[in-house]
Amino acid sequence: MIAFFVRHPTATHLLMLALIVLGIKALPELKRETFPEFSPSYISARVVLPGASPQDVEENLCLRMEDAVDSLGSIIETKCDALEGVAQMTLKLDDKADLGRNLVDVQTKISAIKDFPAEIEPPI
Repeated sequence: MIAFFVRHPTATHLLMLALIVLGIKALPELKRETFPEFSPSYISARVVLPGASPQDVEENLCLRMEDAVDSLGSIIETKCDALEGVAQMTLKLDDKADLGRNLVDVQTKISAIKDFPAEIEPPI
């Protein structure tokens, strides 16, 4: 095939011209999205305990929050980061999960925890 195009340079030029014309013709039909639609599959919860060490945050906040949301069915992964004075929990949801319903469920479960220290700020 290469030998044919070497012997017939006009065919090479016609083929290249045909590819360029087809590319220009297909250009308006390309799907372009500046802001593609997607639904986030993560829920984040944050509880602040001023002045607490990461170990205290882990014991007093993270473990209790993880236990509270364990009963929710559409959670794939639970991750809680204990920082100084802050517990940041991230929940990865199933792709088919209803985000609004799960958000309300997580808020309800975390708000229902009664043995949080009294010094915490309201969960976000």
